[in-house]
Amino acid sequence: MKRFQRILVSIDTRREDHPPLRWATLLAKHTGASLTLIDVVPAFSWTMRLAMRDHEHVTRLLVDEKREQLDALATPLRKKGLKVETKVFSGRSSSEIIREVLRGKHDLVVCLPKGVSSRREGILGTTALQLLRKCPCPVWIVKPDLKPRIRHVLAAVDPAPHDVARSELNDTLLDLGKAIATAEKARLSVLHAWSIYGESMLRSRLIEEEFRQVEENTRTEIERAFDELLARHGMKIGDPDVHFVKDEAARAMARLTASGDVDLLLIGSTARSGVAGAVMGNTAEKIVDQVPCSILALKPKGFVSPVTLDES
Repeated sequence: MKRFQRILVSIDTRREDHPPLRWATLLAKHTGASLTLIDVVPAFSWTMRLAMRDHEHVTRLLVDEKREQLDALATPLRKKGLKVETKVFSGRSSSEIIREVLRGKHDLVVCLPKGVSSRREGILGTTALQLLRKCPCPVWIVKPDLKPRIRHVLAAVDPAPHDVARSELNDTLLDLGKAIATAEKARLSVLHAWSIYGESMLRSRLIEEEFRQVEENTRTEIERAFDELLARHGMKIGDPDVHFVKDEAARAMARLTASGDVDLLLIGSTARSGVAGAVMGNTAEKIVDQVPCSILALKPKGFVSPVTLDES
């Protein structure tokens, strides 16, 4: 938890309630972190700019209005001794948030899954999805109906002994999961869902005995890698809260979180076919629209955001 010392909180000032701020405040009290509250005035479309006589003046008015609203949220927190800044930008929300992450060297972004005017179907809006794909620091997507406290954390890992970046990411996920569970007095579960690449093709080309041998060999290798990862963190396969299942990863996570028992899902934001710096990862991208709980997504070491400070 101490890894989070500069927290950026995305606020939609059009809302009456602000769950991301509530959770970021609790985290800041645990860690002594500073908070930066940010809102973004969307850029007017070219048709609106043509139709409005002074669209720049209107944008400035909207920026000033949002700044006052953010300051109203920040004032009671400052009185409690928290370090809180407020910033308002105009442009594309995800890009402006990421640029502020780069400028301020923030180590966590906390936001809602969807803005009030989002047109994207599914649980996540466009801004949250772009942050998961491109933000260089961890992103915590807070579901509005999150319970008053975190009672159950699920860390989804993908063991890969010969992939240094992914191994480090797995260790970070488990370290963070344990830290959150300890701070919140919560239960920690660990999931690894494994599958055989090209299984349907292999089934159609191998006799049953040959396929079963491939399946058994694959399971043995993956089980050994998973157990080695767990052992570094004082756990093992067979523990009540360790889930080792043969299934597609997104489906396994959706199934484990469907009951509403899990409050926070920790995931690494690259998958086997993901490309760091460009997309979030195919498996992770399937997950975010399927699970009902809040999501904390971490990037691998060395991830470089495609968004830059000098972008026009």
